[in-house]
Amino acid sequence: MFSVNAVESLAFVNAPYLYENICLVYPLTVGNVLSLQEKYDIALQILTIDRIKISNLLKEKGIIVEEFKIPEPFDYLLDSAELNDSFLLELKNAFRTFIKEEITILFDLRKIVIGSANEKRILNSSNFPQFQSILRIQNKIPEVTPIPEKESDIARKFREKREQRDLIKRKQESKNAPSFTTLMSALCAYGTGITPLNIKDISIFSFYTLSHINSARERYDIEMHYLYAGADPKKLKPKYWITEEE
Repeated sequence: MFSVNAVESLAFVNAPYLYENICLVYPLTVGNVLSLQEKYDIALQILTIDRIKISNLLKEKGIIVEEFKIPEPFDYLLDSAELNDSFLLELKNAFRTFIKEEITILFDLRKIVIGSANEKRILNSSNFPQFQSILRIQNKIPEVTPIPEKESDIARKFREKREQRDLIKRKQESKNAPSFTTLMSALCAYGTGITPLNIKDISIFSFYTLSHINSARERYDIEMHYLYAGADPKKLKPKYWITEEE
């Protein structure tokens, strides 16, 4: 079992996390993301895919699958790679991006071998979900709530509506979100020592974490000034900025 705190702490200082002596999982820097551009997004989407995304992909292709028959991410990736040589190359590149090692897929044995086969460093259906969680933490992606194995039709309908609503909300937020260049400029403007000359060297985890906490500090300071100016303390209750992200 991996430690969330250890993954976060190492990602903040741009250090890799050793996952169960299987492989080092590297947090990418702002510079890495800028140089890779779309390749980063593709690699991350492949390795962090979940059953909800798989279900949506199948629906887009006109394939209706009952919830309990939706394949697990590990199986979906292996099956897709076995059927499509182009996807196999993308999958190998995705792993290379985040673990900096080559992989070999043993389709018959349902295993992914990291590096040399003699070292017996294996990813399989049992440990792959934790590997995905490490990537989500390092890249500031919310953890996925798994689909219940035994779910009533009513619960499923409510869940699907909620997921669709959340998807629409995320798409809308992404349209209105500042560009990455604007976010970099804002972080440099906070006066914390991050400048256009060194911002490329911090991890993407640090980038979003610092952006969040600086924004929280700025909001706290503004609200405190409102209180000093006579704002109603019953209506305005500043939340201290050193706190866990919501």
